[in-house]
Amino acid sequence: HPPRLPPSSPPSPFAPAYDSCGQEVHLNLEAACTQITQNNLGGAGPGNGTQELRYGNAGTYGGRPFDFVIRSTSSYVKGASKDNGCLENAFGELHLRRSQETSFTMSFEDSATNAPVTLPAFWFTFFDIDAGCSEWKEALKVSGFNRFVLEPDTYLDVTGNADDGLWVSSTDRWCPFSAKEANPTDPKNL
Repeated sequence: HPPRLPPSSPPSPFAPAYDSCGQEVHLNLEAACTQITQNNLGGAGPGNGTQELRYGNAGTYGGRPFDFVIRSTSSYVKGASKDNGCLENAFGELHLRRSQETSFTMSFEDSATNAPVTLPAFWFTFFDIDAGCSEWKEALKVSGFNRFVLEPDTYLDVTGNADDGLWVSSTDRWCPFSAKEANPTDPKNL
């Protein structure tokens, strides 16, 4: 396993904790969006059965395909009228009811056996963390990572550390620009 960041200092967004160059495994969520094999996150449907959101064949590692799996680990109430899954067949999409806090685990599992898959390195991006001026603010807490990157002129605030979890939250600075039109629609054209 790669070394963890020291608990006494927050991670630097521009300095890697270890050299992962050349070890990254490509996650192809665009292809996986066409193969959602289970859509019942937290039991909120629209599917039945196992309470998870499973993107099938999200990548290949060691010559075997793997799935990207999201499970809620606390109470979850789906928001909006849309289902979880994919936006524009390119972005994973989760809906939470406003003013709700929910915890999720994200993991990789062998597509045939559901056995856990540990990747040496990968990049994962969160989009659309914004605010409705003073009405509401979105935030997420991330743990289990070795490096993160933010754009230099970000509208996000970052607090915490890699050991206890890093909070990334929207700010009122984004308020005038927080509109659906500002959201990306193509991960290859950001």
